[in-house]
Amino acid sequence: MVPTIMRSLLVAMSAAALACGETADTAPIDMPTAAVAPTPDGGAAGDGCRGGYLPLTVGARWAYRVTRPGDLPTMKVQTLVRLEAVPGPGPHAGKPAMRLETRKGKEDLTVSWMVLDGARAVRYAEESYVRGTSRVNLQESWDPPRLRLDSSPAHTTARAAWREQYIEHSRASGVTRMTPHSEEWTVADVAAPCLVPGRGTLACLRVRKRGTSTDAGKTYWFAPCVGKVREEGRPGTGQTEQLIELSLP
Repeated sequence: MVPTIMRSLLVAMSAAALACGETADTAPIDMPTAAVAPTPDGGAAGDGCRGGYLPLTVGARWAYRVTRPGDLPTMKVQTLVRLEAVPGPGPHAGKPAMRLETRKGKEDLTVSWMVLDGARAVRYAEESYVRGTSRVNLQESWDPPRLRLDSSPAHTTARAAWREQYIEHSRASGVTRMTPHSEEWTVADVAAPCLVPGRGTLACLRVRKRGTSTDAGKTYWFAPCVGKVREEGRPGTGQTEQLIELSLP
């Protein structure tokens, strides 16, 4: 994480907690003001936005406050760095994709490669590294690409539900494993009020994911042309991620 933003992020963490009034077991973010309704193409009414619920633009950055029961809050910063070829091996090696860097502290780095396939934001591959080094300790890729969010009209309507299936290719210590996965996606709310830093209260899409993947059981809030605003972990974990700082080109 860039050291110069540490102080402002810590201040924003406290402000966001007070603004949202959240608890680990709270479902929607209950805000008192009216929300901005999304337009059919995923933008917010009146703001001229046409980027869907997950804009993939070089230079975009999201900072989150991460909380877990019994632990001090930590920060996670995600940045879309550049368009580049997906590294190999894997089913998507060499394809152009957006490089998304996720940093937790100074030494914890994960890199994902994502694209927009029509209204679908999907992930081709991901690498995690030995702390403080550039040495890869885990490579993952998915065939077909793994869904991050579907912003199509059919999958942004109330109570929409569908299934995603893919094969996960994971490589660690020179050993490659192929594991089939199935995910059940459900739209729980299409206008859940949520507070976005610098933009006020927006109508968020709230989706749930169930299935066999490691992050199944999570619930996500996405704001039009902003991206993920909030994430709640699997039931019983109490983990949350809340957007506290946003920078979009």
